[in-house]
Amino acid sequence: ILMVGTANAEHYSQEREINLLTTIADQLAIAIENVGIYEKEKEAVARLTELDRLKNEFISMVSHELRTPVTSADGYISLFLTGVTGAVTEDQKKYLTIVKENNQRLLVLINRLLDFSRIETGRFSIKRELNSINEVVQAAAQSMKLPLEKKHAALNLKLDAQNVNFMGDKEKMAEVFANLIENALKFSKEE
Repeated sequence: ILMVGTANAEHYSQEREINLLTTIADQLAIAIENVGIYEKEKEAVARLTELDRLKNEFISMVSHELRTPVTSADGYISLFLTGVTGAVTEDQKKYLTIVKENNQRLLVLINRLLDFSRIETGRFSIKRELNSINEVVQAAAQSMKLPLEKKHAALNLKLDAQNVNFMGDKEKMAEVFANLIENALKFSKEE
């Protein structure tokens, strides 16, 4: 309730005074409504922040839980491929190699999820060490050798940069270049 009175016994009679009071009342009503809207938005932001935190926690937990069995399977596949468990036929090697490649792709996806989670929570770190860009590009090209062969594509490297050294994270940079090659393969025709 908004009550307005006068200090003397006169009533508000002039139209101008009544219009002024009506305008003030309207503005106060809008201000009170805005406070209510602000409080609701503040609650919504708090809820969204909590949901975002829970999402990041979930991604991190799932990534860690998936990584353990995938890493274990990768180790056992490597044992089979090296012949530690006994002789392996060429067909078995071929199929185990396919499984190992797919396992490696799965590990890359899991690591990306972990990186995403670390970025979101501010725990993402980049190693700062001196690296050769040529070595990074060659490592990325080597990691994409099988996908290139499957698509009958060739990657021609021209590594003649003047300053080949940079400060940064070798693994992250190799991943960037591998992603570029992967995207190029995805959007190109065979051969």
